[in-house]
Amino acid sequence: MKFKPLTTKEGLSNNSVNDIITDKYGRLWIATWDGLNIYNGNDIEVFKHRIEDSLSLAGNVVFGLKRDAEHRIWVLTDNRAVSLYKGEGKFRNHIFEHQPEELRLTKTGEIAVVVRGKSYAWREGAFQPVPGAQIRAAHPDEKLKHLLLDKHPELHINDVFKDHKGNIWYATRRNGLFIIPNAPGNMNNDRIDHYTYDLYLPYSFTSNEIEKIYQDDFGNIWLAHKDGGISMAYDRAAQITTVIPHPEKYPHLPNEAVRAITGSSDGVLWLGYYTKGIFYYSRQTRCFLPYRIREAEDQPDWYRIRSMYTAKDGGIWVGTYAGLIKITAEGYELFRAEKDRAFPNNRNYALIQDQNYLWVACWGGLGKLNLGTDTFEAFPGQEKLGGYHIRHLVRDGEQLILATEENGVVFFSEEEGVVKHLTASDGLPGNSIFKLYLDRDTGYLWIATLGGITVYDRVTGIVKNLSEADGLPSHMVYALMQHGDQMWISTTKGIAVIHKENFKVTSLPKDLGWQAEEFSEGASYQDPKGTLFFGGISGLSYLHPDTYDLSPKHSGLYMEVDGKERFSARIQKPYSDNAVDIDITPISFSGIRPTVYYRMEGRDTLWREYKEHPLEYRDLPPGTYTMQTRMGDKDKAPQSHFRLRIEKPFYRTILFYTLCVVALVLFASLIVLRRNITARSIQKKLEAKIRERTRTIESQKESLLQANRELEEKHREINTQKEKVLHLHHQLKNRDFEVDKFKAFVLSGFKPKLSRIISGLRQLGETAPVSHLETELLGMVRTIAEWDYLDYIGDIGRVSLASTRFTPLIQRIYEQVNTPGIQGRVRLRFDIVTASDHIEVDALRLKLLYRYLLSEIIKYGEEGSRFDIHTVLKESHIGVEVHCAGSLLSDQWENITRYSPYYKAFETLLRDVRGKLDIEKAGERLELKISIPVRNTEEAKNNSGVLLLKHFEREKFKNDTLLLVYCEEGEAPIVRQLFNDSPYTLIFEHDAHALVSAVQQVPAEGLVIYNAPFTSDLERVLKNPVFKRLPGLYIAEYIDPGIEENVIEYGLDGIVYLPVNAAFIIRKTTSLVNRYKQLSFARGGSALNRLENREGRLNPHEKLVKTALENIYSELGNPDFNVDKLITGLEISRTKCYRVFKEVLNQSPSDVIIGLRLQKAEQLMKQGSLNISEISFECGFNDPKYFSRMFKKHFGTSPRSYKDKLRATL
Repeated sequence: MKFKPLTTKEGLSNNSVNDIITDKYGRLWIATWDGLNIYNGNDIEVFKHRIEDSLSLAGNVVFGLKRDAEHRIWVLTDNRAVSLYKGEGKFRNHIFEHQPEELRLTKTGEIAVVVRGKSYAWREGAFQPVPGAQIRAAHPDEKLKHLLLDKHPELHINDVFKDHKGNIWYATRRNGLFIIPNAPGNMNNDRIDHYTYDLYLPYSFTSNEIEKIYQDDFGNIWLAHKDGGISMAYDRAAQITTVIPHPEKYPHLPNEAVRAITGSSDGVLWLGYYTKGIFYYSRQTRCFLPYRIREAEDQPDWYRIRSMYTAKDGGIWVGTYAGLIKITAEGYELFRAEKDRAFPNNRNYALIQDQNYLWVACWGGLGKLNLGTDTFEAFPGQEKLGGYHIRHLVRDGEQLILATEENGVVFFSEEEGVVKHLTASDGLPGNSIFKLYLDRDTGYLWIATLGGITVYDRVTGIVKNLSEADGLPSHMVYALMQHGDQMWISTTKGIAVIHKENFKVTSLPKDLGWQAEEFSEGASYQDPKGTLFFGGISGLSYLHPDTYDLSPKHSGLYMEVDGKERFSARIQKPYSDNAVDIDITPISFSGIRPTVYYRMEGRDTLWREYKEHPLEYRDLPPGTYTMQTRMGDKDKAPQSHFRLRIEKPFYRTILFYTLCVVALVLFASLIVLRRNITARSIQKKLEAKIRERTRTIESQKESLLQANRELEEKHREINTQKEKVLHLHHQLKNRDFEVDKFKAFVLSGFKPKLSRIISGLRQLGETAPVSHLETELLGMVRTIAEWDYLDYIGDIGRVSLASTRFTPLIQRIYEQVNTPGIQGRVRLRFDIVTASDHIEVDALRLKLLYRYLLSEIIKYGEEGSRFDIHTVLKESHIGVEVHCAGSLLSDQWENITRYSPYYKAFETLLRDVRGKLDIEKAGERLELKISIPVRNTEEAKNNSGVLLLKHFEREKFKNDTLLLVYCEEGEAPIVRQLFNDSPYTLIFEHDAHALVSAVQQVPAEGLVIYNAPFTSDLERVLKNPVFKRLPGLYIAEYIDPGIEENVIEYGLDGIVYLPVNAAFIIRKTTSLVNRYKQLSFARGGSALNRLENREGRLNPHEKLVKTALENIYSELGNPDFNVDKLITGLEISRTKCYRVFKEVLNQSPSDVIIGLRLQKAEQLMKQGSLNISEISFECGFNDPKYFSRMFKKHFGTSPRSYKDKLRATL
């Protein structure tokens, strides 16, 4: 006897069970010390008392359960209550004055309650007292108790139960379960089966204290335990014998998978385990004993068993990972592939005997063993099978049929070799084959694959493919054994039987006492009597098919309609509610969920299989429908559960049609009557309107005459106003004209005279008063000259957005505005409220806009006045707020907006960038709010930054026309904007010392300096002769005669003042470049000189340095390269080398080599893929410590700190 326990692990609310009962559907109701449970074979539903819910269970301690004649479930709980289950999880609770003792039934089937010896029956909706004679007896027959107590008087019996077959079951308090079988040979009750809890058996119950024994409607016996949940006794478990490791019954068996089974000629059972070797059954010890292989002590693979076979002579052949073993009564003999060339491989998965030969399926070929000589023999075509991993084989006439791991089924004969392949392309579920079986009755070949089973006919092809969809427990099938018209199979999920006549699959319950759910590959055997042996991951199970009852066990069906378990057999719904939801739960405790077919008669034409999802019928037409089901087979008689009637909608009833006809007649009559009444009414109204209209026309005629007179008067007034407007417009035009004439007068009259005054002052000598006066006069000249440029503010080119950083841009603008004369009176601030200060904006217009507006308003600052200028970068725009406190600016604001050329230039720029200006005046306070749209962007790549080293990477400049640009880093976007439509590629440098290296290495066509101060470093660089051969252009944001002098002094070819059209700058630059090319052509003359005009700019020393730098660049990663190697390569003396480098680069050769190597190290650090040591070796430093010392000297920090800063920045 085997048992299936059900405890809190499976969802039971408590392991101490007081009572068990089933409802009309077959569901099991379980009364525990903590809640009421309902079990349907798959799920457990728990009911408990909830204080806030009066319809919940009255108490959590459930003492007893009863089902009355009307199939209602009554529950006896604590809290002096008896509860009636009403469905949908709700209870009707009845409270007694004292705690009820037990639930009983009257002789007519009503529920009865015993309270303090008195009985109360449920009648007419209440519990009423009844005589005890009307109550059925509840206690077991004492005679049945004494059948056991006479032989075991020490037992305490809790319950006695006689099942449907006459077996008597005894539940004891501490001693487990006793059964007296009702067998013909047990007339005197001498045989008493005793079952107790066994820790080592998976099919033992879990507690020896049994409170109750119950047999459900399907014939299953249930045990209610204290501290052990409930247990179901398998009524067919005795038909299956299971051998698993047990410390008392089978102490020698290992706890691992069985991989091979066979039986000897004398009936002894042999087992092969995965890694633990061979075991045989000893009749003397009635136990399995190990068969020792001495060689396995040195080679454990002899105990890795994969196949076993009993030859006709009685010898046991065992296939292992180490070779083949032959076991006889005299001992054993070993065969190894290393000692016999005809033995393909030591791993052997199957063996069959063919007359006097044993065929061995190897993991890499097929072997043929002569049983007469016990030697392997080569055979024709053997070498063609060397690439196959063979799992199994069968003999069919002259052919061998092989099951392979990856190549499907192979048909082979010694005469023809490989005759045929049968693979997935031919219809097999997969190419991985585990087992073959040749049905001699039908000639069909049964093939067990990784994807299911295929039945194959050698003549017609595939007959049938079977998969999980056809009922297989699993698609991985390991064993095929025939018994009559049945094919028994083992899988990774249990045992099944296939009926050969219709290929119907019947799965055996998984909880029937098998060794485990999963079985092993190749572990199957059928003895001469027909007994089937199946090996699995936990042991062995065997049975005889003739003694096993395959008939399906009874099962029930539980249904909910629209979420209600208690529904009427006749359901009627209005058409507005023409839908129904149905949830079906099959009730079965066998471990196999029965198949349910359903049909809504009147809607469905075919039977469908229920797939565990609630059924939803929507938009049902009016009519009558019947819900029918069938359990297990479509051919069984259907069971009707309810009849559903959907009423017709009101618009389809006779009453609706009658009402419509009456309504139409009434409506037509009303229309005719209303038309007559309306016609008479309209006639009267028309007559009245004609009379009224005549009077109105006369009145309107008089009004028109009066209106005509008034219009003539208005026309005269309009002409007078028109003359006044024309006069005012003429005055405004004259005002702008006068302003333009004033500007022309000042530009033509004052500017030349002021220039002559400045020239005269310079002749007086350098004195403080003279210098001060000269500075002020220069400022006046610059201001007057700038007026002329303001007229071209609208022609500086199209608006061009460039990516730049807001912080350096606004700082530069503030520096230019915040002159020493206004410090202390102007407060300049800016804030950034975005995640990044990288923006796209027309930087040139933005700078000029700030400059013109702030320069104009700040000049009106008087003593004590304050200016607060606050700029904020937001997500979509730049906000500028200007707060001014001073009467002069406030008073003159209107004149500024009308006449100031700076303000008009500011307005033009503001329109170009689509900005907005709001002005607020309050007394002496003036507040300006400016909004300029921008777009936040990611950080743009900077084309400048690595000095000297980058100039050697000339491949990317090969086909470009290059301009070398020197400016501050923040001014680069403005320069890009000015040259946006030019054919030039701009190379930016922000360090004056890098210009010499750039000119020598980069084929630039010209030099552009943008608004850069003439520092001593820049002046020293521009004096280099190489710049005399390069056209140069200076772009200035301010008009300053001092800049013009510097441009002339240092050999630059032109100067351009902003604002100016960008196209003019491009034309100016192109003109200078072309002029220098023409001069170069004129000097060179020949085609060769024209091709080498680039080299012609360099003198011999510069060419020598250029060659040296190229050598240094190519050898940066060579640690052996030094000044000596450089001198040797240049073929000059050390003195000349140092003198030339100092003359051209103002650096020694060693400083240049180290500098370039450190710059390369900086580049590699920015890439981030190498560590410090790898970078030092990559840059030509043999010693990382020396590299770190030089890096810190050059960059002011250690390589590690520098790399950490780079990582933090990224």
